[in-house]
Amino acid sequence: RFFRRHVKNYVFDFDDAIMMRDSSRRNLHSRPRLVRFRRMARGAQGVIAGNNYLGDWAKRFSPNVEIIPTSIELKDYGISHSNAPKDKLTIGWIGTKSNLMYLKAVVPALSRVAQNVPNVQLKIVADDFLDVPSLEVIKKPWRLADEVADVQSFDIGLMPLPDDAWTKGKCALKILQSFAAGVPVVCSPVGANRDVVQNGVNGYFAQSEDEWVARLEELLRDEKKRRQMGQAGRKTVEIEYSIEENAPRFMQALFPPSPSASDF
Repeated sequence: RFFRRHVKNYVFDFDDAIMMRDSSRRNLHSRPRLVRFRRMARGAQGVIAGNNYLGDWAKRFSPNVEIIPTSIELKDYGISHSNAPKDKLTIGWIGTKSNLMYLKAVVPALSRVAQNVPNVQLKIVADDFLDVPSLEVIKKPWRLADEVADVQSFDIGLMPLPDDAWTKGKCALKILQSFAAGVPVVCSPVGANRDVVQNGVNGYFAQSEDEWVARLEELLRDEKKRRQMGQAGRKTVEIEYSIEENAPRFMQALFPPSPSASDF
């Protein structure tokens, strides 16, 4: 209400299911969060949502909703692969302490992979870490200056998620970062992951522990497939998820064209 008193118009841009509590809570539904979200959306001149699920929520309260996905500054990323042989292959995850619970869910699968495939390691780029039995874990504190290089150091990216009302609002940033670097992913078929990943083309979906093990081992053992999928992922970002592609849409949502005399 204070905000509305001091601005003529505003555009509300959001990319998480902020009308919910996160996956760590027993009850994800929150009336106070929903009320605040409804007020912001109803009062806005327009709403920009990061994926279709979030857009559907916004459309309950606003007639002017634009779906603009999370976008990557491609000029910051180069293809990570080199022809030099590697001593170890790196499965990578980048995120925050609050999201480590999602990575923890696939620890049993990662431990099995480590027992079956030699010379593999897990790299966690975050502000906190966990251990995996039988698997070497590189614990790299996140720094903005290192972020791109850290993602480029991955051979396979991970994005495990449970399927709930909060995670459906996730906008697949981890996957898009990996794709921008030419890195294939194994992920859960949840939320925007379904929109970004073409199963078997630029990455793999996995749900059960056995599926996580099988998909990771397949990619770890097949360098050619990793390279092909990584290239397909890079192309995905170039076509649909780059700043260059989506900045004009964002600007139009902020500054819609004024009606001309011919419209009346």
